[in-house]
Amino acid sequence: MTDLDLASRGGPLPLLALLPACREVLRKNFPLLLTAEPGAGKTSLLPLALLDEPWLNGQKVLVLEPRRLAAYAAAQRASVLSGTEVGQLAGFRTGEETRVSQSTRLEFITEGVLLRLLSHDPGLEGVGVVIFDEFHERTLEGDQGLAFCLDIRQNLRDDLRLAVMSATLDTEAMRTVLPDAVVEFSPGRTFPVVTTYRPLMRTASEAIAQAVQEAWTATSGSLLVFLPGWAEIQQVKERLDGPAAEHNELLSVLHATLAPGDQTALLSPGSQRRTILSSAVAETSLTLPDVDMVIDAGWSRLVRLDLRTGMDKLVTERVSQASADQRRGRAGRVRPGQCWRLWAADEVLEPFTPPQILRSELSGLVLSSLLWGAHRPADLRWVTPPSEAGWDQSLRLLETLGAVQAGRPTNLGKKIQEWGVSPRLGRLLAEGRDLGALPTAAACVIALEERNPRPDTDFRQRLSFSGSAYRRWQNLCHRLGVKPEAPVAALVGPLLARAFPERVCQRQTGPESSHQGPVSQYQSAGGRSLTVTGNLARERWLAVAEADAGTTVGRIWAAAPLTGEEVERLASDQGLVWELETPLTPKLFRVRRWGALLLERTGVPLAQSPELVAAAWVEAVAAQGLDCLPWAEDVQALLGRIRAWAAGGKGPDPAAWTDQTLVAELETWAVPFLNFAGGAVMTAERLQEALTYRLGPDAGRLEAQAPRWVTLPSGKRRRIEYGPHGPYLELKLQEAFGWAQAPQVLGRPLVLHLLSPAGRPLQITADLAGFWKTSYREVRKDYRGRYPKHAWPEDPTDPSELDNALKRHPVRATNKA
Repeated sequence: MTDLDLASRGGPLPLLALLPACREVLRKNFPLLLTAEPGAGKTSLLPLALLDEPWLNGQKVLVLEPRRLAAYAAAQRASVLSGTEVGQLAGFRTGEETRVSQSTRLEFITEGVLLRLLSHDPGLEGVGVVIFDEFHERTLEGDQGLAFCLDIRQNLRDDLRLAVMSATLDTEAMRTVLPDAVVEFSPGRTFPVVTTYRPLMRTASEAIAQAVQEAWTATSGSLLVFLPGWAEIQQVKERLDGPAAEHNELLSVLHATLAPGDQTALLSPGSQRRTILSSAVAETSLTLPDVDMVIDAGWSRLVRLDLRTGMDKLVTERVSQASADQRRGRAGRVRPGQCWRLWAADEVLEPFTPPQILRSELSGLVLSSLLWGAHRPADLRWVTPPSEAGWDQSLRLLETLGAVQAGRPTNLGKKIQEWGVSPRLGRLLAEGRDLGALPTAAACVIALEERNPRPDTDFRQRLSFSGSAYRRWQNLCHRLGVKPEAPVAALVGPLLARAFPERVCQRQTGPESSHQGPVSQYQSAGGRSLTVTGNLARERWLAVAEADAGTTVGRIWAAAPLTGEEVERLASDQGLVWELETPLTPKLFRVRRWGALLLERTGVPLAQSPELVAAAWVEAVAAQGLDCLPWAEDVQALLGRIRAWAAGGKGPDPAAWTDQTLVAELETWAVPFLNFAGGAVMTAERLQEALTYRLGPDAGRLEAQAPRWVTLPSGKRRRIEYGPHGPYLELKLQEAFGWAQAPQVLGRPLVLHLLSPAGRPLQITADLAGFWKTSYREVRKDYRGRYPKHAWPEDPTDPSELDNALKRHPVRATNKA
């Protein structure tokens, strides 16, 4: 279509002036980054303006939209501008509905659809350009779709054109992956919007309802009220139902969980003005008829992954500046408008909403990346890379689900992508196939994808479908090759347990009464504490489909009961599992578990599995260190002698006797001496035997090189201590009388710790001869008066003088020999 055609049918939209520049950028095969303010016409004009480009050569234009309502509205607008019906020149594809034909060249698709197309056709044959619209929303599928397209452009098809568009595009972030991109800017075609700040002074729902009633008299057009989510929409609607009926005002709601038909009905003009209570779904890509006033509560409902628990947390956060600007722009699309912001004018907002890739569970992204051939985040170019911790946690989940093994997708993983569902839902379908219950499994998948806002926690109640959900269930059954038979309620719990294995829960306390009904606390197989309210609180076992991680205790939003027999069938027999009552006295149990939940524990004799006990003992010692072993005094002394001998360079290799090596080689030197007959597995006597065994042929030389005892001049024996700094001997000074010099140990004089008659330190020396000649004289002078009954010869090395002194003053030993 020519620009003149577009202008004649769409009016003087601002982007018309920029279309030649945009076409030139793409003709030269540069990526296009288009920042276009609301009302510029980027979503409808640019794709149509490219259809006749020579480089496109009859290929398709794909435009990605973050929401199905936006895809439908864009296809409808493009069809109006091209003078055709939806599904002819321009069509759309979403997860729920497809309207295309053989003649369709422009497709508006949701981002998940692109990933499914890429899984079947990694080269996107027949597609000339991919346009990512409203990319500021930074959805998980959008970021991954762009990463895959960049990979295609680099490795498969350098002719594939790319364009990224938004009214609030973070061009600096985009240049990290598109350094050669050309940035273009278009002003919008919006009318002036007067912005007023009205901080809330009462509870939110009451204040918002009051603001809406005031707005009814402040404008003659329709109102668009932005609220965080479904709960707030319902609360405000309840407060407005009466006043709306009284003043003949039409209330409507807009939320992602509504059926597509209910959503698209709001795009058509009506005879009566409307007050639309909406979530963030109405922020972008939509022009709602007759809206000239926006009331923005200023909050967004986001899903954030708790890496500690692997569970999502629903959080309500202040809206970003980019989202607030998008919301305000909705008031100026058809005439001058107003925007009431229900927060203070001086409050500083974050520039952008955090990308979903940083706050969501990544198992689907990781699985499709593995199937693409990217095994780590660095293998692809991401605007914002997924975190290593999030990637690794998702890998572990995929292995638990059986979709990945040893870092590679399994046949089940490939089947999950073929089915086009998330890994958890794929595991659910696989279980349904194995149980012969695919219709029930398909119903569970549809119910989980619906994100039903109803408060009923019994998931089985969600399987009664109508409208679009019923059609989606029928379509899924058809794709799976089964008839859509009524779901079997009794199978829902076991199916959910396979999809959410870490969320199988056992009741710990309750049920107790509360104003909302019975309430009980559960522990999950993942080790998390969760509560549930309602009839499910009476069940002992639950399979949880939806839960909020919370802070200390989470909350169950949707679950189905399990029987004890079903949990037993789920649980794998972990065989003989050990636990230590004391560090060295293990007790052996046969245990059945499901994650953190203990189902059965039976004691068995150690001798039933000596290999398991030995492995458990080695693991315990490795974890606690050698200090947990029975180091009796003699055993500790033996190890000290060996290490001192090795350090002297004439014994064994010192590296073989470090704590690290001894722990690493427990199985070779210690395990053969373990006791499996009961009692302590390792005793001091067995530990001494094990150390001697480790010495091998060197054991015979140890006594000569590093003796255990030394004979004193009196004839008594005294034990040599082998410390970390070498061997030493502790004795009273009088016990050294008769030695001219210290005895030799390990080829050098033994260090002597000389004590007073009272056992107090006098001198530490290895040069005993030097001590007798020097320091001893001062010691004798100071101490002979204090201890007159002890011998103090002038020359302790003179035998005759020593004999006379000892006759008068017998030596008293410090220690028993």
